[in-house]
Amino acid sequence: MMYFDTILSLVFVIGLILVVAYISKRYGVSGVNNLINKASNGKKTRLDIIESRRIDARTNLVLIKKDDKEHLIVVGLNQIKVIE
Repeated sequence: MMYFDTILSLVFVIGLILVVAYISKRYGVSGVNNLINKASNGKKTRLDIIESRRIDARTNLVLIKKDDKEHLIVVGLNQIKVIE
């Protein structure tokens, strides 16, 4: 009986991990960021991550918004470059 409970608990935890991975993959960084911003008691923030795309294994392209301006940034392993 104890083995059955242990296996059932393990299956439940693995299922939770898969659900979180799916949600993270589906909505990405900006989706999670929007959920965090909505949960921050309704106060308006000046900085927001609009979208993020992976270019390769070590480089990301990030679109951020500060006030009313958008900035395109390339974030690498040892570098950060503002494109626009």
